[in-house]
Amino acid sequence: MVYMSQAYLYNFEGRNSFIAEEAMEKLYENLNLQIDEGEIVGIKVHMGEYGNRTFLRPQNVKPIVDIVKNRGGTPVVFDTTTLYNKRRNNALDYHDVALEHGYTHEALGAHVLIADGIRGYDGACVKIDGGILKEVEVASAVFDMDSLIVLSHFKGHNLTGFGGAIKNLGMGCVTKQGKAAQHKVLSPEVMEEKCVGCGTCVDICAYGASHIEEEVARIDKERCVGCLDCLSCPEGAIRFPLDKRDEFQERMADAACAVKSLFDDDRICFFNFLTDVTAYCDCLGVYMQPLIPDVGILASHDPVTIDKASLDIVCKKGGKDIFYAHHKMYGEVQLEAAESLGMGSVGYELVEI
Repeated sequence: MVYMSQAYLYNFEGRNSFIAEEAMEKLYENLNLQIDEGEIVGIKVHMGEYGNRTFLRPQNVKPIVDIVKNRGGTPVVFDTTTLYNKRRNNALDYHDVALEHGYTHEALGAHVLIADGIRGYDGACVKIDGGILKEVEVASAVFDMDSLIVLSHFKGHNLTGFGGAIKNLGMGCVTKQGKAAQHKVLSPEVMEEKCVGCGTCVDICAYGASHIEEEVARIDKERCVGCLDCLSCPEGAIRFPLDKRDEFQERMADAACAVKSLFDDDRICFFNFLTDVTAYCDCLGVYMQPLIPDVGILASHDPVTIDKASLDIVCKKGGKDIFYAHHKMYGEVQLEAAESLGMGSVGYELVEI
């Protein structure tokens, strides 16, 4: 008998209006999340890069905050710093971005936390069985959370095909070291025939991996973490290995498995927002036109199921190649890898509420 997980869909179609509080409460009622009086409940979000306009809005996060508080829990809304060197690279600057995007205690009724410390290196290793990575450095504050609710804006991604719950766990809940363990496989190469030795890559690299030698850029593979900031080369002389994206997805699934292993099944759940579905991640600090009209919100205890259901719904609305057209990849590798690690099932039952 094939195991089938449940994914619950609050569909926007056929509704004259959408009330976030009503939608989240109805979805939550179908989940069996354990919250005891006074326990700390982490609410994982991506608060959007500076300049982005399609990130998950605070007003869609507050209903979950209220649900947790009404059940006696103490909610904390959190994210971690980025590997790349922009506005969210450290906790202090990220807090500024959070404020600009409306993520405040006043708006949410909960504290906002950058979970991996000021510079993004505060964490501890979690060992896992199987996969490529044998241990992953998870953000320190995650260990202090009794339950975890993962809120993900489902969208396309140039490295993973799409980003949802698995990516929010594997990339969003770990330290810079945990991110580098995944990204390192994407360490870029210099096309010497295009390089003019301008030094842009040297100036932008936060890890000291780029240098100029004999008027040509070189990348020190020992120092390189694969953040891909150097792809901003004005001559287009730097590229990353496209054929390594499958392995990157496998490593991301390993990291997601490490985070999920910290919580019992009744202590973790997932919500995917199929709204403002864009071709690229909210890490891009630009406005992006959504690819399809808003669909609804999904909820599940299973990160594999919720991502598979989200992908199926988006592809049904926008065509099976909706993300492939932009990234020349489908992204199912992360689903297969996560399932093989015992994180969940690609077989599912969709229940509309």
